[in-house]
Amino acid sequence: MQAALGKLQERLAQLKDQEENARRQVAYDKAEAVRDELATKLADLYPAFAQKLAELLVRVVINDGEIDYINDHALPKGAARLLVAADLSAAPADPLVLVQIIDITKSNLNAVTFGSNRVVTVGVNGEILFSFDGVTWIHAGV
Repeated sequence: MQAALGKLQERLAQLKDQEENARRQVAYDKAEAVRDELATKLADLYPAFAQKLAELLVRVVINDGEIDYINDHALPKGAARLLVAADLSAAPADPLVLVQIIDITKSNLNAVTFGSNRVVTVGVNGEILFSFDGVTWIHAGV
């Protein structure tokens, strides 16, 4: 009787292990399917998004140059100086934009452009970096 009880307990432990593994496999398969679906959607969306973002950033750089010129040479009397995009990004009053100084050597870059004394880059994962001196880089989250 004792031997039979030991075998039954061993078999019960095996069955519980199989059931747990089956539950884990279902969760694994579901997570994998969702991941693959998201990766497909990202692959469809990202190239066009990155292109539009790069074009927008070029326009921002150009506009910043115009603002710098106006602030330095053509500010109307009584008007406040305009902030450039980098100043707006760094403003703590805007909770939607996070800015931090980063190490550019850790970034995988797709495109780089220069204008109005600024370098703007777009990274592989949509990462946007600004630099005014080529040494200190500002990461503007997307």
